[in-house]
Amino acid sequence: MKLSLSIKVVVVASVVLLCTGVALYSFMRLNSVEQRQDFDLYTLVPQDAVAVFETDRMMELLESVDEMESSKDGYHFQLSELLGCIRTFLDTWVQESPHALSKQMNKVLISFHHPATSSDEVLYCALGTGDYQRIQAFVGQYAPSSFPVKSFEYQGEVIRIYPLRDGHFLAMYLTKDFLALSFQKRLLEQVIDARHKKKALMQDDSFQQMYASKQRNVVSTLYVRMGAVPMGLESGAVSSRLNLGEWMAFNLKVADTAVYCSGVSYESDSTRHSFVNTLRKQQNISGYAGDYLPASTLLYECWSMTDKQSLWSFTDSLDYLSAPYSPYMADRDREWLAYLQDCADSQAISCVFRPEELSEREPCAVVIIPLLDEAKAKQRFFSWLHATPREKEAPQAPVFNPDYARYPCSQSYRKYLLPRNTLFVRLTGLDTASSHSYACFYRDRLLVAADALSLSAYINAMEKKDLLVDVPFYGDITNTLASSYGFLLITDLNRLSEVPSRYHSFIPTFFLRHFDFFSHFFLALQFTCAEGEVYPNVTLLY
Repeated sequence: MKLSLSIKVVVVASVVLLCTGVALYSFMRLNSVEQRQDFDLYTLVPQDAVAVFETDRMMELLESVDEMESSKDGYHFQLSELLGCIRTFLDTWVQESPHALSKQMNKVLISFHHPATSSDEVLYCALGTGDYQRIQAFVGQYAPSSFPVKSFEYQGEVIRIYPLRDGHFLAMYLTKDFLALSFQKRLLEQVIDARHKKKALMQDDSFQQMYASKQRNVVSTLYVRMGAVPMGLESGAVSSRLNLGEWMAFNLKVADTAVYCSGVSYESDSTRHSFVNTLRKQQNISGYAGDYLPASTLLYECWSMTDKQSLWSFTDSLDYLSAPYSPYMADRDREWLAYLQDCADSQAISCVFRPEELSEREPCAVVIIPLLDEAKAKQRFFSWLHATPREKEAPQAPVFNPDYARYPCSQSYRKYLLPRNTLFVRLTGLDTASSHSYACFYRDRLLVAADALSLSAYINAMEKKDLLVDVPFYGDITNTLASSYGFLLITDLNRLSEVPSRYHSFIPTFFLRHFDFFSHFFLALQFTCAEGEVYPNVTLLY
């Protein structure tokens, strides 16, 4: 073989080997990056999480929040106390990093744990190529030098504790694949246990089934465990836990003047007396009841009760009574259910309102039940009222004070003291000391209230045409809602924050804990039923 030919063969072979090596190296690097992209943060989340927030576009979400009108006015939407605490560091990171956050670091989870205080959170993010080294350098540069960093070993993993300027301590669990942060070291220990023992949230069958059907290409999603949702102020006189269902998933959308959460519910056990299973048995109702409500309404609820038995059974689980539930009251409740099944239409409405002329007293609360036929309903009511035995040793009834001098137009509508029952408390969450209530028939509606004055004030507003439907915010918020639904709650959180806590019993505790922010919003909670599924929707309107 000639020398020139041998040289050509060697050169060609070298080039081929070099290209092969480059291709192999590139493939291995690409495969490594893909593996990091595919790291499943849910393998870290402990199974006892009560909620999980997920986004793969963290910076886009934060920019949307910054552009909200409420943020410009100084009221910042803050889903997580932990995220709010590290926001300053995140902004500094983005300013100093030439490529801002990597695609992997934009993928963030935040898990919330019992008892769901601001400290019971864990933030997780995946790491891309070089992120591990950059985080170490960043922490070394900005960690306060006045307090030594403490390191703890747990299950062969290292947790580091860093002091923050506001007095908090931040625990960090850092590997080449992910970062986990929390205010509490014990929660990071649970993260390590979930990872090592493979007992993470994604191993929970109900969560796994829900997550498999999640919508893709959404900015952020919130998953909430709904088995025992705290309602009302836990430090107040009235608080309870409401069984809404198993899990709910909400897609979050942040707009200039509102936050929209459109969701779907998951309930694997159809036999439980949960809120979701109750709504599955109801037919949707339409309309938002604005012409049934006073303009001064602070809060109102509309219930579909096409299946009155299932709704009554669900409200049996609500623990709002302070007085003992006597056999006498149980008998009256059974009679009320039979009455509603025969005489009531397909919905029930309850409202809390505060007439200007009664601004010095607590708000009024009234239950409004549209009737199929008022004449027949009256006849049935009077027969029942006359046949009902008198209760022995009953607590004293409230003083009858309809204040006809102030509300003369309500005098035409007679008010009746009812035998003690729980209809009013079931539909309002408001207990009275003696469990007494008054009823009145008004324009094809049965009205029930804790006192006669509330009935007079309601009738006065209706007769004067002083209606909620004419209030501007009502149209603004109902324009965001579905046209039919199984349950609807609308409230002005600003005005609601001014009344005693016992009127908050149907408001999730989460909103009440953060009243300093949410009090600047109107809130709508709507549950819509379709083909056996229940779709919850939450609107916060600034």
